[in-house]
Amino acid sequence: MQKFHLGIYALIEQDGKVLLVKKSRGPYEGMWDLPGGRPIHGETILETLSREVLEETGIEILQANAMINGAFVVDYLDQSSPISLHHTCLIYRATHFDTSKFESTISLEDVAGSFWFKKSQLEDLPLSKVVCLALGRPI
Repeated sequence: MQKFHLGIYALIEQDGKVLLVKKSRGPYEGMWDLPGGRPIHGETILETLSREVLEETGIEILQANAMINGAFVVDYLDQSSPISLHHTCLIYRATHFDTSKFESTISLEDVAGSFWFKKSQLEDLPLSKVVCLALGRPI
């Protein structure tokens, strides 16, 4: 089955670390990804970004700038059914944010927590294509 997904994501960096969320389902299950997700009808891009980051991490985005966008196909199994997902992503760099309510243990339908990683720690982690795009790594 072929599917399309538009996702809006935040690259959040602080003190030499980058914030990633652990995916618990979907094409990046078991991988580390940027916080973000799909827009709700009527939302602006920044409203989607703010809502998704707050839901997944407790962090409030106060300002973000467009950084990079990309599109790629991700093939995966969803309950034993093969899916070919055309994933379009818009990545924003969070420039001002409030971490006072950050929660690393928020567990949602598709996220199983979050963690601040030093960039040197990313080498051995399973990273989503979204993270690779944001950090300028090969996809």
